[in-house]
Amino acid sequence: MACSLCKTDKVAVAHVTAKIHLVGWDNVCSSIQWGGLGVRNVRVFNKALLGKWLWRYHSEGEGLWREVIESMYGSLRGGWCSNEVRGAHGVGLWKNIRAGWDRFSQFFRITIGSGNNVLFWHDVWCGDMALKQVFPMLYKIACDKEAVVADLLIRFNGAVHWNVRFSRAAQDWELDMFSGFFLTLYMEYHLEMR
Repeated sequence: MACSLCKTDKVAVAHVTAKIHLVGWDNVCSSIQWGGLGVRNVRVFNKALLGKWLWRYHSEGEGLWREVIESMYGSLRGGWCSNEVRGAHGVGLWKNIRAGWDRFSQFFRITIGSGNNVLFWHDVWCGDMALKQVFPMLYKIACDKEAVVADLLIRFNGAVHWNVRFSRAAQDWELDMFSGFFLTLYMEYHLEMR
C-alpha cells in the first residue's frame, strides 16, 4: 500500500490508497546520481564475499580454518580449492562457498610456472576459458582428463612439444579442430614464455 500526505489547515493527514507501486530492483540498486536509491545489490555482494573465501582458501595455505576444510573434504590438485562437498551431511557454509568455485574460477587466469599445479583440461591457463570448454569434443576423447600441464609438456633443447594423447586418431572432418587445438597450445606457450 502506498501513502500520500495531504495538508489540511491544521495537521497533516495520511490517506491510505490500495495502489501498489513496483520499482525494478535494478533501479533501486543504481547509484543516486543515476536516479536510483544507491542500495547495494545484496545478491552480487554476497557472491563477491563468497568468492573472497575461495581466494583465501588458496592464498592462506597455513591457516587453521583451511587445514580443517582440507582434512574434511580433501583438496584439488595444486591446492586451489577443496574437493566438491557431496552428500546431505557436511558444513553447510563451506558447501555453499564451494558451490561457487566453477563460476569464480572463470574470472582469473593461472600462469603455468612449472606446470605441476595447473590442470591441463580444467584450469583457465590457455586463453579465457578452460580447454575442456573450448574443445569439448577433444576433451571427450582425451586419454588423461586429469593431467597437469607438466605431464603433457615436453621441453628438449629449447624446443617445446605437447604430448596430448587421445583414445582414437583424428577423423578427416576433425582435422581443423585438432589443428586449432594444437595451434592454441603452441601460441599460448610462446606468449607465456615472453
